[in-house]
Amino acid sequence: MFKIKKKVSALTIYFVCFMLNVNAQNAQELLIKAKQALDNNQIQECISLSKQVIDLKYNVSEAYVIMGLAHYAFSDYNKAIDAYTKSIELDNQYKDAYYNRGVAYYWLSKNEQALADFQKAIELDKKDARTYTALGVLYTKLAENEQNKKYIQLAQETYEKAIAVNPKYPSSYYNLALLESDKHPKKALEYLNIYINLKKDADGFLLRGIVYNDLKKFKEAIIDFDEALKLKNYDPQIYSEKAWALLKTSQTQEACKNWKKAQELGSTDVASYLEKYCK
Repeated sequence: MFKIKKKVSALTIYFVCFMLNVNAQNAQELLIKAKQALDNNQIQECISLSKQVIDLKYNVSEAYVIMGLAHYAFSDYNKAIDAYTKSIELDNQYKDAYYNRGVAYYWLSKNEQALADFQKAIELDKKDARTYTALGVLYTKLAENEQNKKYIQLAQETYEKAIAVNPKYPSSYYNLALLESDKHPKKALEYLNIYINLKKDADGFLLRGIVYNDLKKFKEAIIDFDEALKLKNYDPQIYSEKAWALLKTSQTQEACKNWKKAQELGSTDVASYLEKYCK
């Protein structure tokens, strides 16, 4: 009788272990599918798959972060925050949960909460350029909101820390260029040159074109605006900024064409320029 009970107990343990392994494998596969759905902008599918992972009780903390990212993609920041918070409750050392919750708080203008989350994420990983950059963006926002120069200094120092820990993280250079563009355009240009070497996108070419305009290097500006338009020909700001460079190089007719294109794409800022220069 004892031997039979022992065999039954062994079979029970084996079955439980087998089911645990099956659930773990299923959860991992579902999590991969959830990430793929998020990458493919299949947001509802991503949320559904994340819930299935949570129900299996494996990789739950990561599943809540994926779910939060899906809600964030819908600009549903409060639901995203709820998901990230559940992730943190399960794993209070999960850096990505703090980082992403900080970003959601940022967009809700809950600046103190965003600051606390970014600082916690940095405490957990002092070599993450992404979080330093996000913190720098927050400091820049606080400088604008509160008109306090100390935040400008903090933003600059934080972007520089991001570059120090990862010199190949493009966003740090771009945001540092934004910070410097008004008062130190030549310095901004240096950062933008590095940014564009690392990442050739429309935003980089547009900002460098604007800086060239400020430096009265209009031919260089036009070249950059043309590069930006190759990548993003639906952005009215690029056409509008290019129009100024064309006007300054005595190409009024071409400038007017660009302002008209900007207007067609929805810009309401160019009507006065069309009235003044394009009668």
